[in-house]
Amino acid sequence: MIKKLIFGIFIFLSFALLSFYFLNTSKKFQEKTLGTKQEIEFRKIVGFNDVYNFDYIIVDSNRVFLYPNENKLSGSEVEDKFGCSYLINGGFYDPYFKPIGLLISEGKEISPWQKNRLFNAVFSINRFDTARITREVPQDPLRVALQSGPLVFENGRKIAIKSSAVFERRVVVGVTGENKPVFLVFWSQDNFLKGPSLEEVPYLIEEINKGFDLNIADAVNLDGGTASFFYNYNLKLGEVKPVANFFCIR
Repeated sequence: MIKKLIFGIFIFLSFALLSFYFLNTSKKFQEKTLGTKQEIEFRKIVGFNDVYNFDYIIVDSNRVFLYPNENKLSGSEVEDKFGCSYLINGGFYDPYFKPIGLLISEGKEISPWQKNRLFNAVFSINRFDTARITREVPQDPLRVALQSGPLVFENGRKIAIKSSAVFERRVVVGVTGENKPVFLVFWSQDNFLKGPSLEEVPYLIEEINKGFDLNIADAVNLDGGTASFFYNYNLKLGEVKPVANFFCIR
């Protein structure tokens, strides 16, 4: 009887020690994981109306591809299907889900250029992988081209824009002085679908140029708000409405 009692106490103590070890290890692992997540601090910039989060990527032109999203795939579906390292929404679309203005994907014209006071610029990459933002369509053969707007930065200077007080997430494509594409996103600290007004964007880019020495020469506004997404290694800002076309960075 005594032997059984001693054996029972031994089993109980062993189980208690093992439970303490695993619970303590699990707690440490959870704390480490949560700590890692908390270490991701997004860049912040002061606008006219609020302090915004922002992020950007600069890539080589030969890594940039532009595709129409005819099947209305979600950002996650696009990422998986096309194997994108980075994913950014493109330009605007009409009620029939057709691009507004010029869209060229891998040398094929999907939608023609149209004269439009709001969508007044073209981001393009030619066959020699030179990225540009221009007010007219370049005449050399283009691999990628997207008409969007408005133009917010030109020749290293901000363009004054008068806009209504609409505060939503903003996505911008720019070109540096070295002709490298740069993609930027601005969003509110409290709501990932909200962000600066359009008139704030040129000022924010000017401040980023000063603070981060990005040397952005030209930049044009892309679609934003609910019909936008921005994926990189540390950030996934998803869409609510389908995105009509997208930049896939491989």
